[in-house]
Amino acid sequence: MQDYVIFTDSCSDIPADLVQEFGVTVIPLQFTIAGQEYFDDPLNRDLPLEDYYALMRQGHQALTAQITMPRFIETFEPVLQRGQDLIYLGFSSKISGTYGSSYVAAQELASKYPDRTILTIDTKTASTGLTLLLDLAVRQKKQGKTIKELYDWVLAQLPHISHWFTVDDLIYLKRGGRVSSFEAVIGKTLNIKPIIHVDDEGSLVPVGKVRGRKQSIDALARKAIELCLDPGQPIYIAHADMYEDALALEKSIKALVPVQNVHISFIGPVIGAHVGPGALTYFFIGKER
Repeated sequence: MQDYVIFTDSCSDIPADLVQEFGVTVIPLQFTIAGQEYFDDPLNRDLPLEDYYALMRQGHQALTAQITMPRFIETFEPVLQRGQDLIYLGFSSKISGTYGSSYVAAQELASKYPDRTILTIDTKTASTGLTLLLDLAVRQKKQGKTIKELYDWVLAQLPHISHWFTVDDLIYLKRGGRVSSFEAVIGKTLNIKPIIHVDDEGSLVPVGKVRGRKQSIDALARKAIELCLDPGQPIYIAHADMYEDALALEKSIKALVPVQNVHISFIGPVIGAHVGPGALTYFFIGKER
């Protein structure tokens, strides 16, 4: 089997147990909250996620920073020096500049290590949608795919990684320019919850609005039927410190489709900074995004 390493970044929101199970290398982004700077490292969290979201609920605004080109070089180069190849599955370039930094780093390293294969993919995914893609990619690697075969296989899957989410408070989307101040105020007053999709280009697209949390959870669950979710595939649910709602979403999905392989985990601090406490997401392979 060809010797290569799969990299990703922490905007995959991959939990520590799956980092170890999959054998992938996660490059942390950085974030700052309450005057302290942290690395979003799933294997070494200095700030527990429950405490992070508690600070956000207290009114502290989180700021995030992308991975720079020098950090990518610093992380990738030891692998190349060992004589291994690498492939990086990165967070959507429509939401962060991180992928662009990885691409520049790969080009620089390719000229220095011409005998090595260095591949980067803008997965156009976010949060545990990227974890789902990693799950499937690791399985393909274990079945013997070469790095170039895996690269082509991943590209073919991207139009089918279905992303759906809702938020509890529109103020966080307003800060990111996703909704207007008026929409945020009216949404809070009327308890409006948006249904949001990540499109084929990796951009966030509001596609609907419902009133109330239960209705938003039910609306998310119905996407499993609309997009032909295969009961045998893994489903990834992520929440911003709202575990009971994640369980409610799982229950709603299972009432529609007899799925068994459901993973529930936290939305990490970088994604969480932009969607806020209470956000709820889920991801599966569909006939389209």
